Amino acid sequence: MDNMTLHLTMAHQCEVCDASFPKPSQLMQHRRTENHWPKFTCPSCKKTFTRKNNLKQHMKKHEDENNHHCPECLRVFT
Repeated sequence: MDNMTLHLTMAHQCEVCDASFPKPSQLMQHRRTENHWPKFTCPSCKKTFTRKNNLKQHMKKHEDENNHHCPECLRVFT
């Protein structure tokens, strides 16, 4: 196997647009600049996040909106 074939077979390919890169770091840079990260969508407001944990944090806001707080005892009711 010649050097060029080796580079082509070891290419790191973007799953979204099929661009390929010789190094994983170049693929990561491409994904950052082109915003080719997996998206996690809030089922309530359709806002998208690139990190699942950020979506979980965001969804807590919706849970708080749907809960009713007793002003006297501070208990939460759904």
